[in-house]
Amino acid sequence: MTTNQDLDERLRELAATVLGIDADLFTDSSSPETLGDWTSILHLSLIAAVEEEFSIRFSLSEINSSQRFGELRRIVAGHLGQHPQRG
Repeated sequence: MTTNQDLDERLRELAATVLGIDADLFTDSSSPETLGDWTSILHLSLIAAVEEEFSIRFSLSEINSSQRFGELRRIVAGHLGQHPQRG
């Protein structure tokens, strides 16, 4: 079972790898607007990587609303049946 802390760490590392950004730079408010390297194409790559890593599928509305790191974590936690923590 993945804990909230494990989920946060896994998501940070995955996002850092896909986006080419230091994992320590991610906060709940991190988004394409705050991290210039987070492009729309890389966002779709991130969604695909998260779906594969956690064996989940995002709805179109979840893809659209997951453009902040904290919201992405909340959506993934919901798919995994967890109560997300704010980080």
